[in-house]
Amino acid sequence: MLAWGPTLLVRIHGMTLADIGLSFGITVASALVLGNLLGGYLADRGGDMDPRYYLRIAGAGPMGEGFAAQGCKVILADIDEDRLQKVVGEIAGEVITSPLDISNREAWAQVKIDVENRFGPVDILCNNAGIGACGNTLADMPPEHFGRMIRIHLTAVYNGIHCFVAGTTDRGRAMP
Repeated sequence: MLAWGPTLLVRIHGMTLADIGLSFGITVASALVLGNLLGGYLADRGGDMDPRYYLRIAGAGPMGEGFAAQGCKVILADIDEDRLQKVVGEIAGEVITSPLDISNREAWAQVKIDVENRFGPVDILCNNAGIGACGNTLADMPPEHFGRMIRIHLTAVYNGIHCFVAGTTDRGRAMP
């Protein structure tokens, strides 16, 4: 499909190469986000865990429950502090919250300092914040919303990996 697909889309549907590239990019990004969510869900539900520190980004969702049930100390981070407080009350175990604008690299660094000062290094990072298109097609989407999607789906993922994963790799807790 990748070899002849773009030609077909240009000839049959009149798409430009930019439209095709954007469509494939969004498809791949969607698959990655879905894989990240599914991976987090399976990790929450799977096997025994040793009691490590677990940092959950976009913490106003339910994924931290499985880690807390296995004895992990769970740190939930989200930009919505009210939702964070509500979720904390619903999870049994040691859970704290930290407000975080994931598009802000300096905010990530501060959360890392706060978490490591309180608990020590983070062993598990579930960096899976995301937003949808709010019912818009790409052609109808306001540029501000598209920019926010890029900041959350791409820039924020890089910020989290850059901030936390190097430390877990250095300690032999993650693969490089």
